[in-house]
Amino acid sequence: MTYGQLKLAIAATAALGLALAADLARPRAAHGIDTACSARVRTDGALESSTTNAVVALPDGNVVACGSIQGRGDYGNNVMQAATEANSNDAWLAAYDRDCRLAPGWPVVFTGAGQSLCTALAFDGADAIYATGQATGVNAVQSRSVSIAGGAPAMWVLRVSRQGVVEWVTTASGNSSGSAIVVTDTVRVGGRWSGSLTFAGVTRTSLGGQDAAVWQVARSNGATVSWDAWGGAADRKSTRLNSSHVSESR
Repeated sequence: MTYGQLKLAIAATAALGLALAADLARPRAAHGIDTACSARVRTDGALESSTTNAVVALPDGNVVACGSIQGRGDYGNNVMQAATEANSNDAWLAAYDRDCRLAPGWPVVFTGAGQSLCTALAFDGADAIYATGQATGVNAVQSRSVSIAGGAPAMWVLRVSRQGVVEWVTTASGNSSGSAIVVTDTVRVGGRWSGSLTFAGVTRTSLGGQDAAVWQVARSNGATVSWDAWGGAADRKSTRLNSSHVSESR
């Protein structure tokens, strides 16, 4: 075998190992988590629907998924849970084991006459999962308000324990939506906004259409640490975050 062939063989073996590791981390049965599962979060009615928008893996092999649902839904416990308003979309989060069985204490489902959805998840490597999305109107999650004044949607971020207990939830003001989240020493939420947006008493006005934004909150209580925004006449949003970089789309 030549040196070049050896390099190709090593690269192919590494790629196969990564693919196998990713496959082993995926759940094995059904409830709207990913394509490795044979079913999804189940609804009960022709006008009802559900979506799964994000999945995060935990060290114990469990996964947490989130999305939105309209009407009644079965998240894997064979019990239909009714939405408070048949025509509203409600954000949901649910934890599953490697066989896609619903974990005790879950799901976490938003309630109320408003609209809500969950778009992104992150795990802090220890005790908690963080989620973001957007909401409109009157909503609540485990008795914590996620109500948004006015008719425009606003981004939210929450912290939930591995046992399914919501520990805090924070909302923005103004027309905005969260689409990415990462946890370092703080929680950073990326998304987009337009018009005027206020965080921690500081109000900014978008430069034209929808502008990209990054919102930092404290891991312990969700208090705003800082926020930044940029844009121009074209629409932009933050679509992906890591500890040091932000990706955006127009």
